[in-house]
Amino acid sequence: MMQSTQAHKTKRHGPMPIMMHLALMALSQENMQHILQGIHNYHHHDFYRGDDLPPLESVWTSGASRLLKAPATSAQKQPIPMLLIPSFINGAEIFDLTAERSFIRWLAMQGFDCYLFDWGPLTEETEQQSLDRLINGKLAAALSFISDEHKSSAHILGYCLGGNLALALATVQPEKVKSLTLLATPWDFHHRDNTLRPLLLNSDKMVRALADKNAALSTSYLQSLFIQTNIMQSAEKYANFGQHDPQSPIAKHFVATEDWVNGGADIPAELIAECIRVFYKDNAASKGHWALNPQHIVSASALTCPCLIIAPRNDSIVPYATSMALAAQIPSAKVIAPESGHIGMLVGRKAQDICWQPIFVFIAMQQ
Repeated sequence: MMQSTQAHKTKRHGPMPIMMHLALMALSQENMQHILQGIHNYHHHDFYRGDDLPPLESVWTSGASRLLKAPATSAQKQPIPMLLIPSFINGAEIFDLTAERSFIRWLAMQGFDCYLFDWGPLTEETEQQSLDRLINGKLAAALSFISDEHKSSAHILGYCLGGNLALALATVQPEKVKSLTLLATPWDFHHRDNTLRPLLLNSDKMVRALADKNAALSTSYLQSLFIQTNIMQSAEKYANFGQHDPQSPIAKHFVATEDWVNGGADIPAELIAECIRVFYKDNAASKGHWALNPQHIVSASALTCPCLIIAPRNDSIVPYATSMALAAQIPSAKVIAPESGHIGMLVGRKAQDICWQPIFVFIAMQQ
């Protein structure tokens, strides 16, 4: 019989897409009841992120996007600020997930003034979206704001596709970048382990049709592609959740993470179409001919700042080999390969040991 938990404050729409998750039960019939219980417990959980964390201050805006600041909370303040750049596919709150798993607030406790770039709902902007506009427009302006505020360069950190944008930013404004950290950043998009590539290529015609209509690609559709990179994992995680005490710390973390997974905004189709063409069709980043515009080619080998690459070995979204391709193009980079997945590396139980602390050690050496 279904157990119930206290009603939550916001309606949950996940797991997305819900019909795919229900279909997964056919692949795992022995866990059918546990999967149903897990979905039920998720929908009825009383966790609300707004109760768990005070909001970060917004200090700068550009259209739908903004910079959120976590000022240093340590008496021993670090001299160089930090800018964290997430992917625009999911929300920025992965860096500020819960009171126990907030990377940005942990960095603030180590003495850093930290800034988190929140892309916001890009579909609400009237100007056409492109990688060039995101990097040369939004990110470059945000980095200039931070540099002017602190009269210094900044440590830049990018996660997932945010790492590609962070790397490009470091080539656009190298004088403002003290160091570059790349977490689970895809680079060789044509590697055979990249199971997301055929899924996106099969979607290209539909995405381009949406782009021609100035429409958006739904976050639910994108999540359906991510699920297909490791389809049994989705069934297993809800089956496991269905067997946990819904009020345990493990359950709270699960709900917070799933809220992030299911909470991304729809993406302008023209932006996704460009990503498919540049990365998944042409592999332009890895081949060294990713052109933001006719005047600027993004080249990883041209980077002059100290670099740290963290490539989790158990990543199904950005397989290890696709991100390790960066190490060949940035031979001076320090490389860490934790036994972790795409999300667990950053917010899992061992995240502080395998990811946060090594990043702090690397950055502290660049001060």
